[in-house]
Amino acid sequence: MSYILHKIQERKRFSVLDVAMAVCGVILLFTTARLPGALLLLTATFGVLTKRPDSFVIHAEGITWRAFRKKFYPWNTVHQVILKDGLLTIDLMNNTLIQAEVQTTDPFPGEEEFNRYCRQLQEKGKVA
Repeated sequence: MSYILHKIQERKRFSVLDVAMAVCGVILLFTTARLPGALLLLTATFGVLTKRPDSFVIHAEGITWRAFRKKFYPWNTVHQVILKDGLLTIDLMNNTLIQAEVQTTDPFPGEEEFNRYCRQLQEKGKVA
C-alpha cells in the first residue's frame, strides 16, 4: 500500500515567458545564431521543469519526494510523519523539517489512518 500526496502550488506550469523563450529559441535555431537559440530553448525547458508540482509517495520502503530532483528517505532516517489539516510534516533524524501543503487523492482513507500507517512503518524501520 502506498499513498501519493501532491503539493499545492499557486504557480502555473507554463508561463508566457517560457513560451516566448521557446519560440524565440526555435526561430534562432534556423538562423546563424544557433548557440543563443539553443540556450534560450534550454532555459525555457528548465523553466517548465522547475514549475512541475512536487509529490510525496509514502510506501513501505520509505518516502519519495518527487521534485526537480527525486529524493528518497528510508524509514530509518525519518523521525516522524504527520498529516494534519492538509499540511504534511516530515521530520528527519538529521534535524531537517519538510512541510508542504498537500492535496490528497480520491480514495484517501483519512488523516488518522494515514498517520497510523506512517507510525507503523516508522517502527518497522527503526527495528530493521
